Amino acid sequence: MEFEISEYNYLNVDLKGKRTGQLKTLCPHCSETRKNKKDPCLSVNIDSGVYNCHYCGKSGNIHKYKKITNVDYKVPYYHYNDDYDIPEAVIKFFADRAISVETMKLLKIDYELDIYFPKANKKHGAIVFPYFKNGICINKSFRDAKKNFTMVKDAEKTLYNLDSIYQTETAYFVEGQMDVATAVECGYYNTVSVPNGATTGAINLDYLDEIYDTHLKDKKKYILAGDNDTAGKNLTQKLAERLGKTRCWIVDWKDCKDGNEYLIKYGKEEYKDAINKAEPYPVSGVYTIRDAEEELLEEWRNGAQKGSPCHFRSLEPHFSWLKKDDIVFAGYPGMGKTEFEYFLNILKSIKDGWRWAIAGMEEKTSGRFYRKLVEMYVGMRIEPEQRDRYNNQMTENQLRQGMEFIREHFYYIRPEKFTRGAIFDAFDYTVARYGVDGIVIDPYNKIVKEVKAGLRDDELLVDYYRDCEMFAISHDVCAVTITHMTRPESVKDDIIPMPNAYSILGGQATNNAVDEILFVHRLSSNFIDPDRVIRVAKVRDRDIVGIPGDARATFDFRKRRFLDGDEDPIVGYGIQSKLTMPLPYKDDNDMESTDYIPF
Repeated sequence: MEFEISEYNYLNVDLKGKRTGQLKTLCPHCSETRKNKKDPCLSVNIDSGVYNCHYCGKSGNIHKYKKITNVDYKVPYYHYNDDYDIPEAVIKFFADRAISVETMKLLKIDYELDIYFPKANKKHGAIVFPYFKNGICINKSFRDAKKNFTMVKDAEKTLYNLDSIYQTETAYFVEGQMDVATAVECGYYNTVSVPNGATTGAINLDYLDEIYDTHLKDKKKYILAGDNDTAGKNLTQKLAERLGKTRCWIVDWKDCKDGNEYLIKYGKEEYKDAINKAEPYPVSGVYTIRDAEEELLEEWRNGAQKGSPCHFRSLEPHFSWLKKDDIVFAGYPGMGKTEFEYFLNILKSIKDGWRWAIAGMEEKTSGRFYRKLVEMYVGMRIEPEQRDRYNNQMTENQLRQGMEFIREHFYYIRPEKFTRGAIFDAFDYTVARYGVDGIVIDPYNKIVKEVKAGLRDDELLVDYYRDCEMFAISHDVCAVTITHMTRPESVKDDIIPMPNAYSILGGQATNNAVDEILFVHRLSSNFIDPDRVIRVAKVRDRDIVGIPGDARATFDFRKRRFLDGDEDPIVGYGIQSKLTMPLPYKDDNDMESTDYIPF
């Protein structure tokens, strides 16, 4: 995924006539209110747009960016019938649902013949809901009388009625096109619907990436008026987590399934009253049994929730990924804790499509950070010296293929100042912008130590982990901290003693504060020994995450991967077909038949 500048210097920072390079200038946030108004306290890199104020601490980007997509979406044929000559049966269909012809015309709802419905395996006439983006029809959704649905194959997905929320302060979210028509009928034109409905499982909101900066970022309020069933409540939760709970309000449809049923049963005025009585999304920490009702019923039906698998076979009895958990990876210097944690991230991305935001503060450049991930993914080396050393050369196309995967799943965070606030602000942005599933701070000791009156070092550490926990809970992500330990003073018979939960930084305070603690350890003092013990020393919810215990891993220096016994987990989970697909931009003149990821 690549980006280009959509709005240059939207903060109107004084760049002193320069178009490139680094400079110091006045801060748009604090200079006007300062006594010394002429102090150039803002550092700006004009090329990247990144800025940081050394006085008020504000940081960000002076430019606005938009995603450049390389996907050639199919553009559907669209012709609107100005005479609105559609069958009376369709008009009656909407009238029976309290939707007028005027609303149908406003939304350009139409009718077409010979639409193929895969589920019914038939062609017949269908209601047409056109999807507009910047005034252009980019997709169409079709519905028949038996509630079969289909969309234009290979067309772009986005929110239905998207243009209605451009530059509005409030956006109303519902679950389907009929619910949009219902809201418009009642006077709420700035209402949108997700294109693919709701489910009780995972919900893909990736299409929000494309429109976040232009249509969603600056909203003051989101009114979430989804369906009143389990799937609808799941969609409401996922939207709130993605859009930001503090800006979301929820509508209660009482004894009705959705807004259209509510309109039919109670009428327009009651519908408006329900919208006006929307309540803030519950983030205060006060819950009633009603808030847990669906979770308890789901547990009664299908058993307790389990963590999401880590896909490292020997580790799975002991550890799984559980969103909202606060996790620590620890070990002595040079043990490979960062490499192993990143490898688990790679596995989770390959198998389940998870996205990660990583504050990798030990790497000086983004290139050094991403090199590790690309080499792990490809299973080959980039740098010529390393390629020759391991006789495992990566071709340019393999490099590009690796970069393409990493681009879609990993986001590197390295603010100018490693303050807790700057790091979590960046994490907050990546959750909203990219929908990341996990955040990683690597390592803790690089964070600028904050002074808080009356707090000891161990209390400051607990305060940090509390921030991690609150972020993980409010954003529905895993929060991982990688932390160093002081190497033990005594090494007997060339054996380094195994650490425990109380030898970690903060000792008992850390052990009490976090949900899981994992140690990555090499018993031998020989730094080229590839064998590792992965010890899961603490698990708070053992019925859900796993039982404390040990797993074994062997670091393959040649592939930059960890083997599970003799098994390469990337190969072992049957993902070869995903990784051996040719790149869309390969040069067929240069590319040999073996020029793929070699699994």
